[in-house]
Amino acid sequence: MKYIKFTGDYSQLKNMGYEFQKLFAGNYMQWSKGYTRIWKKGGDVSIDRLTNYEGAFFEWFKRYYDKQVPLPTTKHGFIRVQLDMQTGEVNLNVTKYVEQNKAMMTDDSVEYRYELTVLSVKNLSPLLELVKLGWVELGEYDEN
Repeated sequence: MKYIKFTGDYSQLKNMGYEFQKLFAGNYMQWSKGYTRIWKKGGDVSIDRLTNYEGAFFEWFKRYYDKQVPLPTTKHGFIRVQLDMQTGEVNLNVTKYVEQNKAMMTDDSVEYRYELTVLSVKNLSPLLELVKLGWVELGEYDEN
């Protein structure tokens, strides 16, 4: 499974506007800003509302950044993201989600496979900042 790996300097995060939090149950340290949470244990970066899809989202996000193409947003600055719960893929084309929901209205046997989340581009700016600094990269968990 893919994830976003933090490779930056934890000591600089507070100066960048991140809020520090120590979570005592597992003795975790976390910094948060917008949707972005950076965890010291494991060096993971999580994004609220994309739990377990961060790596797939980051691959997509990075392609736009590398090509210097603007993010496809609504007129109010949001992006709609379709999450495929079977494959773990992320897609901006939400057609399958819409079709699934239409079919579910008339057919109880339709499998719930696609989920939709809406993200504010403004709240993704901390991730963009980390990308520009070169402080994040795509990581992969060992399946064993």
